Amino acid sequence: MKLLKYIFFILIFFEKIFSQGSIYSQYQFGNYFENTNTISTSMGSVFVANKNNFLNFSNPSILGGIDDTKFSLDFAYEYSKNADSKNVINFHNGIFRSAVFAFPISKKHSTAMSFELSPITYVNYSNEKQTSNTLKTSYLGSGGLSQFASSIAKKISVNDDISFSVGIKSGIIFGKIEKTENLISQITQTNSISSSVISTHFGNSFLFGSLINFKNFSCGISFSPKVKLDFSTDTLTKYFNDSNINSTPFLERKTSSENFTSYLPSQFAVGIASQINELVFLEMDFSSKQFEEKNYSPSKQFSLGIEFIPSKEKNVSYFKSIAYRFGGFFRQTHLTVKGEKINENAIAIGFGLPIEYKSKLNLSIEYLQRGDKKNVQENILQIRASIDGSEIWFLEQIQE
Repeated sequence: MKLLKYIFFILIFFEKIFSQGSIYSQYQFGNYFENTNTISTSMGSVFVANKNNFLNFSNPSILGGIDDTKFSLDFAYEYSKNADSKNVINFHNGIFRSAVFAFPISKKHSTAMSFELSPITYVNYSNEKQTSNTLKTSYLGSGGLSQFASSIAKKISVNDDISFSVGIKSGIIFGKIEKTENLISQITQTNSISSSVISTHFGNSFLFGSLINFKNFSCGISFSPKVKLDFSTDTLTKYFNDSNINSTPFLERKTSSENFTSYLPSQFAVGIASQINELVFLEMDFSSKQFEEKNYSPSKQFSLGIEFIPSKEKNVSYFKSIAYRFGGFFRQTHLTVKGEKINENAIAIGFGLPIEYKSKLNLSIEYLQRGDKKNVQENILQIRASIDGSEIWFLEQIQE
């Protein structure tokens, strides 16, 4: 029990680490977090058809298979090396990824419910350029969108080998995004200007999922319609006497806008999985996002992942009870920058480390490459960790 406490505080520490992130997060609502947990990430971001990955963000129907209370806390640390044709810059970034709590409503009727909090997008960039001999422009962005959601699912058993599950998730999406443009004068007695646009967003989301499970094979599908976001903006402009934009401005102007409407993309995903034998599990997924804006093309992702557990016997060495995971994906994003499509490629490995009862510490290490040097190529090493526990964890706490 003390081990779980230490692990939790270590993850909290890493979550506090913060720095600049991706230059591509300046577009629309920022970069999208794929709705995956640590288990999915370590298997190439597969998520639709894994009947054993109960706390699944992208297919709520899988939740119908739980028979005890479960929870998960998920964190990530990223190291990024960003390069264009002239410069190389290194960044690091700690991110809270999700908190999930799930429980069976009725074991007799195989019905379960969950609550989750997770980020959807992030805006986190810093860039500058020399506009002229006397003027430098810098661009800063921060914030993003998050979601608080609840899911309900039901599993229907046809016989011992065949079952069918359906689920629905409803969520509230909220967040603030701040984008700042600084015009910095490099001549004395000439004003510098800092202009920040802060947008506040709010909307409601829905996700539908189903899973057909046979003895050694399963097929999953999920769909979320586009999400209408209502947002308003506040613009704050500051004027400075010199190039020091961190000093006290001699003039500030603030303006507010009327409400606007925008949309998050709809998403469709389908996956197939096979329990090749008692120890090996394989899954393949395809997913796509459809954007409302005409200047963004549909994004597409192909994923493949495998999990191997050397032994499921009780009296074996600890290393033989660890789940070993591998995977990778190719993603064609919705962005086109300077005429070039921005694509992503990733490979990942991971481990499921048993702690006690059904609790596990899940780890994943992912290497991702985004874009190319004609624009900016981002080489990202992401380390994720999650504590995934079950009801017995809470009962032991009470006894202590």
